[in-house]
Amino acid sequence: MKNNKVNIYEADSSQDRPSTVTPITREERHRRELQSSFSGQGLKKKASDSQFYIWRQADYFFRGWLETNGYKFDCSAVFNNCIGYRCLRHGLTYTVYMFARGLLDTADFSEKKLRWLSKNSFSKDSTVLVVYLRSKRIWKDGEVQYSVCWYTGEEKQRIELWKITHVNNRYILVYFPRQEIEDIALKLMYAFNRESLDVYDSIIVERDPSIKSLDFKGYSENCSFYRDLLLLHRQYGNMKYCYCRVDDNDRVYCGLPYLEEVGCIVFSVDIYDNDRIKKIEIYPFNPGQFLGFDYSKSRISDIIPVFFREDPKMYNHVPKLVNVVPLPPVSTERFALKMYFNNGDCRKYVLPIKREDESAENVLFSGYVFSDDIWSAVEFVEHRLTDYDDYPACGQGLLFGNGYSISVLRCYEESKPFSEP
Repeated sequence: MKNNKVNIYEADSSQDRPSTVTPITREERHRRELQSSFSGQGLKKKASDSQFYIWRQADYFFRGWLETNGYKFDCSAVFNNCIGYRCLRHGLTYTVYMFARGLLDTADFSEKKLRWLSKNSFSKDSTVLVVYLRSKRIWKDGEVQYSVCWYTGEEKQRIELWKITHVNNRYILVYFPRQEIEDIALKLMYAFNRESLDVYDSIIVERDPSIKSLDFKGYSENCSFYRDLLLLHRQYGNMKYCYCRVDDNDRVYCGLPYLEEVGCIVFSVDIYDNDRIKKIEIYPFNPGQFLGFDYSKSRISDIIPVFFREDPKMYNHVPKLVNVVPLPPVSTERFALKMYFNNGDCRKYVLPIKREDESAENVLFSGYVFSDDIWSAVEFVEHRLTDYDDYPACGQGLLFGNGYSISVLRCYEESKPFSEP
């Protein structure tokens, strides 16, 4: 079956290369943005249907994916076997090299290639990432239709970015979900190694956090969660950092904390709660030594220990609180307060309740009932009390009449600068 001289049953054309795509320079991007401000059309230009479908379809798809995922496109450049994209996200510069395939797996991810991508002038002063896509064409509804997905061909598989990382004189690919997730791993190490409940308060969900127990086939939750973290630290020492391959993956590593003699620390986050950690699992180096694991083979197929540690000054920027004043309730900010710090900062913290609860007389948040009177009676204490025994004393916190408390560190991290109206 043919449509516009395209035969989907033929092999992909050997001439279907990145050079079939026209790169977008900064000047061209500015010109298109100016045009779109008058015409209402966006920067993306839809790929034309032809026998050269692999790279054109992938380029069109990926520029849209970058925009959807918060990466502001700057410019692109075409190379022999990939297309590079410069973009910005949350103040950081990225260079993403997109590889695409059709029917055949043709990408080159050799160490030599990774080194070249990392050292390429187009990558200068940026975090260098890689993505691998598959372009498909099918005959449907009387015409040839195109789609782009993860390189395996699985339509429902989430698109992944891989970071080119230089470690121990090697260039490897490391799974890169988002910079925020990499930061959370280092914050977890900081909290664990210092037994800091204040930092845990800022990175762990409040309700039902869980950790895979080493001692029985199940998970420890809430108070037991913090108890297990404390016991792990006191029995096995500090978390360190490594790059490891999991489940016989021969292409991509994961950057993870680990405990010597135990295993790698894997966590998942709640994307609707400031990326707080909700579950921690341990992939043991030797599963047979722990009662909680009923499989005999380790899920860790390779590990590269590294020698950097979390920054001991990670939270030195958080000043001391000297006063807190509750703010009158307003729409979308039912419970807010302003905080004054010893460095002169004034910041506003807003309790993240659900939108539909804004007008309710009493609001349930994290198991505690809040009202305007309870919120307005806030006080700050030099050492916040907790329910977790044997931990070192906490730092400053806010205390409410209903018994709820929150660390000043967390409030500072989640607040915004506030200027008096």
